[in-house]
Amino acid sequence: MKKIAILISMLAFTISCQKSDDIEQPEEPEQFSIEAVIDNSTTKTQLTGDGSDFSLEWSAFDSFSLFDGTNSFVLDRKGETNIFTLKEGTPSGSSFHAYYPSSGCNSVSGEGFIIDLPKVQEFTLGNIASGVAPMMGVKEGNTMKFQKLGALLAFGFTPQTADDGRELKSVTLTAEQALSGTWSVAFGSQAMELVNGKDSLILDCAGVPLTAGQEIKFFFAIPCGTYSGMKLSLEGADEGFVVEYDIEGEHTFARANQYPMELEAKEFSNEEYLTKIVEKQIADGCSPYVYSVVDVDYAPGQFTNTLPAGLDTKEHAIEATANVIVGSTNSYVHLGGWGGSVTVGFDHPIINLEGADFRGYGNAFGGSSEPGVYYVAQKDAEGKPEKWYLIRHSMYDYSIHDYTITYYRPEAEDLTQYVFLAWEGTYASGTTNVVKAQWSKITEIESKDPECPVWYLYNNNIYKDAGTSTATIKKFHKANCLSDAVSDENQIPDTYQGYPVVYCYSTTVKAFDNYIYWEDNQGHNGYECKNAYHAQSYWPEYAGESITITGEYLPVNSFDTSGSGTYYVQDAKWWGFPVEAELQGEDLNHLDELKVSNTTFGLGAWGYCDNYPNAHPLSTIDIDWAVDENGNHVYLDHIDFIKVQSATHRQAGWLGEVSTEFCGVEDLHLLGEKITPYTGVTPAIDKIPQSGDPLQPASGLLYWSYTPVERP
Repeated sequence: MKKIAILISMLAFTISCQKSDDIEQPEEPEQFSIEAVIDNSTTKTQLTGDGSDFSLEWSAFDSFSLFDGTNSFVLDRKGETNIFTLKEGTPSGSSFHAYYPSSGCNSVSGEGFIIDLPKVQEFTLGNIASGVAPMMGVKEGNTMKFQKLGALLAFGFTPQTADDGRELKSVTLTAEQALSGTWSVAFGSQAMELVNGKDSLILDCAGVPLTAGQEIKFFFAIPCGTYSGMKLSLEGADEGFVVEYDIEGEHTFARANQYPMELEAKEFSNEEYLTKIVEKQIADGCSPYVYSVVDVDYAPGQFTNTLPAGLDTKEHAIEATANVIVGSTNSYVHLGGWGGSVTVGFDHPIINLEGADFRGYGNAFGGSSEPGVYYVAQKDAEGKPEKWYLIRHSMYDYSIHDYTITYYRPEAEDLTQYVFLAWEGTYASGTTNVVKAQWSKITEIESKDPECPVWYLYNNNIYKDAGTSTATIKKFHKANCLSDAVSDENQIPDTYQGYPVVYCYSTTVKAFDNYIYWEDNQGHNGYECKNAYHAQSYWPEYAGESITITGEYLPVNSFDTSGSGTYYVQDAKWWGFPVEAELQGEDLNHLDELKVSNTTFGLGAWGYCDNYPNAHPLSTIDIDWAVDENGNHVYLDHIDFIKVQSATHRQAGWLGEVSTEFCGVEDLHLLGEKITPYTGVTPAIDKIPQSGDPLQPASGLLYWSYTPVERP
């Protein structure tokens, strides 16, 4: 039985082998493959190389979509060759169309396909952006020959010296015809038809540096066709500069071609771009007035805690100030003496255009100028003032730029004074009248000579016996001064017996000189006075034991014209700015009322708040006057914050301290006002006082108006 089984097995094997040799095996299907070529180096969207020597090499992982009129297929690149293969399926027919790159934004639609040309095209330094310039291929034999569906515009821009160090933000191309959107491509004619489109293309260039003299090339892919009204705009990253080009005439761009577009050398120009920003601010309904109060730093003054009231905390002080000046220029706040300040913000940036940009409001009038200086700032990433710049003013060269003062909280808000009354007459006769002698403290008398028993009253001053004539000096007993004290003047007896008696009583007074002590960084010190007209505390309620402020110190512009301390005038004219006769025929920008004669003063006092009446052109400010801490000009295309600070240190008799009042700010551009303050007159200064010079030169400048004191 075993032998038979083996034989059958061998027979079966023999039959099997014979059968295999007789049957024809089917051939494996040939893998569909095709060679892709490009007409020229400018038609491929993804290019390798350094941007100047473009390569024709295909990129890794390249693929394109192929259409046979019914179905679509994706062909992948085979290795490092230009051969693209399709692993599954076989296109029907012999005429094929394809597009590159294969992308989800492209799709088959009936007898053609559609592509999406995005409005924002990615900027690649020196290269064509990937994916924004699709190509169509037509099969010719075993070769798929690709041409770009649209045209490629090549621009070159060379930054100038003024642009060095800046960065680009975007490049925008516009035309009267649509440049982007969804385009339908027919198979046969390779025609394009707009479905939805936008009349602009944008290259996102964030962070691209500008280097003077080095050309930057950038490319726009657009559908082929004829265009008119084309414009190119290069916008800077700091939102303050732009270059615009008008491409005049009609231009026809054919498929698959690159068109170099020559640009003339230009520097970035701000004015037109910034003007457009202002136009948008007006259209958006931005307020020309103060929108918020950012901070307050009031100095001691006779209206402090009343204009405004409610300064118990810093937060309440800011709120109280905002209630007065936000959205208004009709009411004012009192900044206090030197150094008091208020910082305000707006609901928009104040743009720096040619001429004056904003007007600060105070309550100045003829003969009453209490100038404050301005500081301006832009906001940082957190929306806070980044760095303060002083607005240069007409007295900048004669001012102290780093003045610092420290005020100390007063010991008391009122003062106890002692009044001494004595019967005056001859020694043996009866009473004739009562004479008063006032002292701040009783110790003033005791310190003269407490051991001396006899004192004399002479011209309302008390002395001990010095042999002065008894015809004019009356003798009193010192002991009677203390033992016969009364509560008030009404308790003084009408007559007396024996020696004349000195009576004393105390009274509380609100007005006195040694009120708020201060020291500065120039070696000076003194007291702020309290006057009889304002009884409240001059010390800001929220402040601690001391207030230290740094800022700009102007020469004094307040003088006693009576010679007796009864009539003080503070005016810009004391700074000595004459209008010379040769200026009389010049256009002084609406200042005709000042052009009276060559003795007219005050024309050149510019750059201040509360120095001229609000309607006066010299109450306006140009942001171009901003300087850094070294006095160097700083260009600011806009500002977000303004700080006004009281800038003179002076006690003007019964008028009290010279202090800036502030009513707010208005953006002149939003109000449509175009004003150019005249700054061509320079001060007629014949002597520049040094920091410690107490003299008043003939020009009228005075720096220090306080008598040094010993610190209490």
